[in-house]
Amino acid sequence: PLVKGHTLVIPRREVDYFFDMDDDELARYQAFAKRVAKAIKAAFPCKKVAQVVLGLEVAHAHIHLIPMQSEQDADFRREKLKLTPEEFQEIAAKIREEFVLLHKLFSIFHLYLAGVFLNQRRRVTLLTDQQHIVFLHDDVTV
Repeated sequence: PLVKGHTLVIPRREVDYFFDMDDDELARYQAFAKRVAKAIKAAFPCKKVAQVVLGLEVAHAHIHLIPMQSEQDADFRREKLKLTPEEFQEIAAKIREEFVLLHKLFSIFHLYLAGVFLNQRRRVTLLTDQQHIVFLHDDVTV
């Protein structure tokens, strides 16, 4: 992550290129990312939450949501934070708590480790591993 609270939002359906999603899917994905961004802003007070679609090394569309105090916070050339597994869990828990408070989705959230990335259950899932905090957006109304 670039800063605490840097989160990825990934559609569960595998699609390589962001703009290969159909219009309805892209609209739902963006609306979901907006909800996650609001939770990030509540958990990590900042001026704005940047949305960045960037990268060629991962063949799966994803959005980076980055809490920003300045534009430098979203500079991918800077050194990445080195966080402990406990810090990742704490950050994920804060975002999850704010998401639930903001959106009252108690029943559809589960905290998983990255090993269930391919879980086929139809829910919104928050994942953490040693490098990422990820919200997977399933094709459901949330």
